[in-house]
Amino acid sequence: MKRNVKLISLLLALVMVIGLAACGKAKDTDPANAAYVTLTVEAQPAQAKDNSYIAAKAIEIPAEGSTVGEVIKAVHKNLFKDGEAGFATAQTQYGESISKMWGIENGGSYGYYVNGAMGMALTDPVKPGDRVDLLVYKDAAGFSDAFMYMEAAATGTKVDVTVKAMSFDANWNPVMKELAGAKIYTIGKDGKLVATGAATNDKGVASLELKAGIYRLVAINTDGLYTVSAQKVVITK
Repeated sequence: MKRNVKLISLLLALVMVIGLAACGKAKDTDPANAAYVTLTVEAQPAQAKDNSYIAAKAIEIPAEGSTVGEVIKAVHKNLFKDGEAGFATAQTQYGESISKMWGIENGGSYGYYVNGAMGMALTDPVKPGDRVDLLVYKDAAGFSDAFMYMEAAATGTKVDVTVKAMSFDANWNPVMKELAGAKIYTIGKDGKLVATGAATNDKGVASLELKAGIYRLVAINTDGLYTVSAQKVVITK
């Protein structure tokens, strides 16, 4: 009897240890070979066919990598209400170019970025773990929609977010400058935006506290025409 009691005690202790370990580490259900896509349509965060926001949305790609064009096709196939029919390309003087994105034909006013860098061609490479930002311009004539990019770093439960927006110098070289007034959200389990109450200061920085878990942080600035920016963040304790 004593032996049974001791065995049961050991098993319970083991269960507790395993349980504590599980509590200390957030479970990640994203595909191992995922790129993280954020889509802004006419200065608004885009919603998928299930009404969830496309903000740091995990899109599975081949392990050896993919291209921007292939990622855009996968986004439409998986998330757009009309599937791949919402995306089209055409040959132009600049090579293969987007002629329709998210069902919108606006004369070629689209943009794409990989890890914050402006894309040059639909053949630009994309690796698992990369962040891909897609844009359908609202200002399809003047291209005044500004690309916005956030970078979040977690230390324990504290997350510091820096947000910058792209502008151009006198020679039309892109310059990233700190952006004030960007509000920070998370994506809830229902795929909708949840306000954190945090916003960037005049140095483009915001700080917030989060419990252990996996989050998709989203930066939105409605004071002008800006893209939406999002990043996946893992809090382990």
